[in-house]
Amino acid sequence: MHYLLDTETLVTYLTKPESLLKEILTHIKDPKNHIYASTVSIWEIAEQMEQGHNPLGDMSLKDFVEALYEEKSGLKGLPLCGGAIVESTLIPKQGHNPFKHMIIFQAIYKGFNFISGGEIRDLG
Repeated sequence: MHYLLDTETLVTYLTKPESLLKEILTHIKDPKNHIYASTVSIWEIAEQMEQGHNPLGDMSLKDFVEALYEEKSGLKGLPLCGGAIVESTLIPKQGHNPFKHMIIFQAIYKGFNFISGGEIRDLG
């Protein structure tokens, strides 16, 4: 199965994995699953930091990105592609967070399941 993490889940997984629900952590760590992190999440975190909120705690954005792309994280990067942007214009927005909106549409475009807020949603 293919799963795309939202930004909050991604941050928690890389900074405090013990805080995730057991079911979510089991899915992420299962070697049969392919877990993706959107580059949009890095952009979202950078924007939050510019506004004075650091969701990474003591970790710098540079260290976060390095941890994200380390092989031991088990995560694969998912760049933003034109198809997902087009897809996002065809369906009403999902909430008020434009970053989450784009990540949701990346999952829809790729046919991935979406992990957000302790839930696994099939968007394919």
